[in-house]
Amino acid sequence: MADSEDRLLSVAEVSRLLSVTEPTVREWIKDGKLQAHRAGARFWRIRQSEVDRMLGEQASNRPAGPSGGPRPAAAEPARDLISSLITNPEGSPDAG
Repeated sequence: MADSEDRLLSVAEVSRLLSVTEPTVREWIKDGKLQAHRAGARFWRIRQSEVDRMLGEQASNRPAGPSGGPRPAAAEPARDLISSLITNPEGSPDAG
């Protein structure tokens, strides 16, 4: 079911939208990861909805950013240092 806004895109347009090379797009077509339709002997056309699906998969495979998800490992010691300075402002972490 394609709606009226489901445009057909070239390999070049898809490569720009997905931030990959044209050979990568052609490889995905060959491997069945990206559905495409032949437009003549040498050209492929990919539906916008298919590109949207790939963009959604890319977004779900990215690590969570600062608005959510796990903290990077380096954040834990920094958090502990800040917490100790708030709790004991006179003491320094290396005083002993």
